[in-house]
Amino acid sequence: MVEGVVVRPRVLQLRDVVSHTVTLSEGESALDVMDAVGSYFKSVLMQNGYYTSGPIVFSYLPGGDRFTVMTSLGNEVNIVDDSEQSFGFLKELRVESDYFYRHCDVAEPIPYDLLFEKVSESGRAVSTVYHVVLDVFGDVMLDLYVEPEQTS
Repeated sequence: MVEGVVVRPRVLQLRDVVSHTVTLSEGESALDVMDAVGSYFKSVLMQNGYYTSGPIVFSYLPGGDRFTVMTSLGNEVNIVDDSEQSFGFLKELRVESDYFYRHCDVAEPIPYDLLFEKVSESGRAVSTVYHVVLDVFGDVMLDLYVEPEQTS
C-alpha cells in the first residue's frame, strides 16, 4: 500500500456509452474544465433528445493535452462519424482495474503521483485514468479507475 492512498480492485461498467474527445487549450488542466465540459456535454445530449442515464466519466492521463468525456444513454444510438473530432458510441465500456481510488474532497489535489507509484510497483506504467464524477447529496466526489498499460 502506498502511504495515504488505499487502492483496491474494482470494475467500471457502462452500457450504451456516448463520448467526445476534447483538446485542452495551452495551460488548461482537464480537472479545471471537467465540470463545465461535463455539464455542457449532458446538456447537448438532452437538447438533441438523448436521455443520459449514467454519471459523467472522463478518460484522462494527467499531463496530456486531450481527454474524453462520456456518459451512458438509455439506449443504443447510431453515430455515423466516429472520428475523434465528433461523438463516438460504445455498446459497452468495461474497465477492470486493480487500482481504484475514491477521492472524496475535490478541493484537495488528487494524489496522482502516489497512484502512479502504486502501478509502477507492478512494473507497468499508467495508460489512462477514468474519472467518474459522483454527486452525493450535493457534494462532488471522484472515483478513479487507473488503467495500467497492457503487458504482452
